[in-house]
This record gives sequence, structure tokens and C-alpha cells, in this order.
Amino acid sequence: MRFALAIITVVLLSGCAHKFTRESVELAITKGKTTKNEVLKSFGQPDRIWKTSGIKMSSGDDEYVIHSSREVWSYSNRTLKLLDVLEPDMMKIVFDESGIVVYYDFRGDGR
Repeated sequence: MRFALAIITVVLLSGCAHKFTRESVELAITKGKTTKNEVLKSFGQPDRIWKTSGIKMSSGDDEYVIHSSREVWSYSNRTLKLLDVLEPDMMKIVFDESGIVVYYDFRGDGR
């Protein structure tokens, strides 16, 4: 009975997690080219979405936009490791105002 319960738990946990590795991220995302729709097709809905405030600079009466507000998506790839420890791989993707990837970061062992 314990074995069956453990199998069901692992299946349920794995069904909720995003599936990605360092290699799949590098193959799916190209800075300056990959769109939000392509990211959604590759990795599904993100765990979290937020917007940055952007940066402006003023000089006298002139105002310059260093960069505009950007949307950031984050993903967590929770995997069950030895001794029931959850070790997440994390991915963050930043999009410009046109919905194109300008930056991404992957952290974890990526297996």
C-alpha cells in the first residue's frame, strides 16, 4: 500500500511541474527572436508573470527612455530527488514591448 501511495504521489507531483532542461531551454530560446507564443508552446504557462518599471533619465526639459517596461516570466521545474527533497531548476525569461525575448536565465543542475 505504501508503495502504491508513493507512486501516485510522484505521478501527481510530476504532472504539476514544468518539464525543461538546460539543453531544451537553449534549443527553444533565441534572444532577439523567440516570441511569447513560442515560449508558451515550448514550456506552457509560466508560474509567475510580472512587469519591470523601466528606466528613464532626465536632462533639463528632455526625458530619455533607457529601456521601457518589460514583462518577466518565471518557471520552476520541481523534481523529486533522493530522500524526498524537492530541488527546483529555475528559469526566468524577459520580453520586450513587442513580446520578443531579450534575456533569459536558467539556474539549476538541469538534469
